Amino acid sequence: MDKTIEEKFKSKLMEIFQLEENAIVLDVSLSKLGVSSIYYIKMVVGMEDLFNIEFDDECLDYEKFETLSEILEYIKKKISEKQ
Repeated sequence: MDKTIEEKFKSKLMEIFQLEENAIVLDVSLSKLGVSSIYYIKMVVGMEDLFNIEFDDECLDYEKFETLSEILEYIKKKISEKQ
């Protein structure tokens, strides 16, 4: 199941940031990717819709996460809490 979540996550990132799949490196810092607060909120909304979850208020600050990998782990945690 984790693989499917990761694949969906990457696919949504490709759509939001208009990137090729090989350009998505999960362990690169968000600042190196050039993620601004606007793109972060677009990503949060997209992930909430895609996975039917809701980010906690304290996680709406784009400085809360260092990497895409941390966001992915957070999403996995939120999905498992739902089940």
